[in-house]
Amino acid sequence: MVNAELKEYINSSLNAGQSLGQIKQSLVLKGWSDKDINEAVDSIKNPGSINNTSKKSSKVLLWTIISIVIFIILIGGIFFIIKSSSESTKVSTCEKLEQPFKDACYVTAAQEKNDETICKNTENKDNCYANLALFKKNSSICDNIMDLNSSDNCKTLASFMSEDYGTICENSEDQLSKDKCYGGVAVLKEDVSYCEKIQNIDIKNYCLAPFNKDESLCENIADTTIKYSCYSEVAVSKEDYTLCEKNLGYMGKEYCYITLAEIKKDESICENINISSLYGGEDVNLMHRRDACYSVVALKKMSEIVCDNIMDLPTKNECYRNIAIKKRDPTICSKINDSGCYESIAIINQDSSLCLNIEETVRDYCNENSNCDTIPVQHDKNRCYTSVAVGRNDSSYCEKIQNEDYTNDKELCKLAFKSY
Repeated sequence: MVNAELKEYINSSLNAGQSLGQIKQSLVLKGWSDKDINEAVDSIKNPGSINNTSKKSSKVLLWTIISIVIFIILIGGIFFIIKSSSESTKVSTCEKLEQPFKDACYVTAAQEKNDETICKNTENKDNCYANLALFKKNSSICDNIMDLNSSDNCKTLASFMSEDYGTICENSEDQLSKDKCYGGVAVLKEDVSYCEKIQNIDIKNYCLAPFNKDESLCENIADTTIKYSCYSEVAVSKEDYTLCEKNLGYMGKEYCYITLAEIKKDESICENINISSLYGGEDVNLMHRRDACYSVVALKKMSEIVCDNIMDLPTKNECYRNIAIKKRDPTICSKINDSGCYESIAIINQDSSLCLNIEETVRDYCNENSNCDTIPVQHDKNRCYTSVAVGRNDSSYCEKIQNEDYTNDKELCKLAFKSY
């Protein structure tokens, strides 16, 4: 069943000028599941200008289009590879990789060789074509994309990347589309002068307020959903979490607190998220939002102490696990008694003694991979070095790899290292 409050929040955010891509990414970060988000989005038949039947109108909404295309690429797991590799990527190498690295490898090869036919080898061909079109600033490549909406968005963004933004906004058919286009360009280029071109007073104030760090401009906005979102934008630009209280939209102030807490690396800001239910007890959704706030701050500060504040046990354990692996600190694993946590750190640290914390029946893999040098099979040894290179963020381990006649594991290691 579609979450009514989530649907209301998405509609309000769209009306406030936020893009579907921005909303989705924000909701994922705040703890909502992909399933809940997608169900809510699918239930909205006409989400603002995203699904507008007029292609020309949808094309001028720069902030919408950019976020949609980037979201498509992120979902495909290949956005990180959009820049060209310094070393030539062999197409034959890609086939040996597992997903998502296989597709990422093909995208890199397609970019380096300027060959869109390589995208035919990928599982998600549309993502590959979109990456290549944006990388080459060539909108004609977007014609290969099967999904018509994605193809149109790809063409528009590729055009924006190769043409003058202001000219494209001027070519919009109606003034409202021009205004929203200028607002998007202002954010994209971090240039307040584009806000001055906007004629709609609400959109203009929404555009100017974060640049000027002036919440009084939000007070002059007639549309309440835009006004509430404006307060959050100014709160972020001023790094003043007290302004979050003025966002009275659904979960508006909660998301505002989470953003500011992460920016300022201050978990005390999360305490402003009131989890009390109007009907008594605790509101589960609000509790998850506050837990998400503590999680993002914990990762930002690399502090497992912040995880202690999380109420939901699985979320708390995941927080400890992430910090433990990133810090390569097995003592944190003891908080959750997670064998996978010990195993990951044992391999990264190349310390077989940590395997003793794992049940004996499932200890073999840990023991074998916690000392890459002693692994008898060369291919398995090479995979071990790759894991350590990525975990330690140290590409020198790739140099320890010895390629066999039928593999190029060293190149695969370097590709995996660059991908992360």
